Amino acid sequence: MVRKLGVLVGGPLFLLIVLISFAPGEEDIWDVYYNILKAKKADLPPEYGDIIMKSKIESMKKAGVQPVIFPHWFHRIRFKCKVCHEDIFIMKKGANDINMKKIMEGQFCGKCHNGVIAWEPIYCDRCHRYDSKKAQREQYEALKILPRDKLGFIDWAKAAKEGLIKPKGKIYPTDQEAIPEQPFDLDVVIVAKADFMKDVVFPHWIHTFWLGCANCHPKIFIPSAGANPISMVEIWQGKWCGRCHGKVAFPTFDCTRCHVKPKEKKKEN
Repeated sequence: MVRKLGVLVGGPLFLLIVLISFAPGEEDIWDVYYNILKAKKADLPPEYGDIIMKSKIESMKKAGVQPVIFPHWFHRIRFKCKVCHEDIFIMKKGANDINMKKIMEGQFCGKCHNGVIAWEPIYCDRCHRYDSKKAQREQYEALKILPRDKLGFIDWAKAAKEGLIKPKGKIYPTDQEAIPEQPFDLDVVIVAKADFMKDVVFPHWIHTFWLGCANCHPKIFIPSAGANPISMVEIWQGKWCGRCHGKVAFPTFDCTRCHVKPKEKKKEN
């Protein structure tokens, strides 16, 4: 998935630089750019965030089941990210040693899949469905009412703000909310290094709607101005914003989702 996104970014990004040099106006640039990305989107999975779980592939073969497809979309319409991360699942590939014994004991997926919150883990084909066309049809039918961005991906931020989805912040209604429900409303401006690119406005509100502060600080971002040498190359490598974006949040090749603030004009001496 990440490799495909990297390939997708490389060509159009180079073309964007060329367009900026020769296109007559900004609207012409973005029209051409997005048309290319829409065409390339056919190379990507139906919805980002679907994770293939096959680290125990030999055991799965012996049991006669397919690898697991974990659909983030199915869970995020019900719960916020902070419910599972990182108290139940560490947000890093390979960091969670999941097996059926632990799940049956109430760990990992078993926190909810216990017959109370969600179905018991005794229906193998509900999760072990790697080649399932039925799963793709179910996904399409469930998600077709949600708003889409310019590239056709689901706009989860818009869906949450408009109340189309109302994910919970805790598993059981009687649980105490470990992280306050009220999002932190603070925008942070990140100055883009390239003169032709608008600056980034980072909205804490939507991020703290889904996540807790400890998900990002200080492990991914040091909470101090100028302390994080963020670059697009490293983001594409899965660092910084790339810990989520391009994996379970919208891909980073849609430049205008983040680069929204026109640069301030430099004062002449």
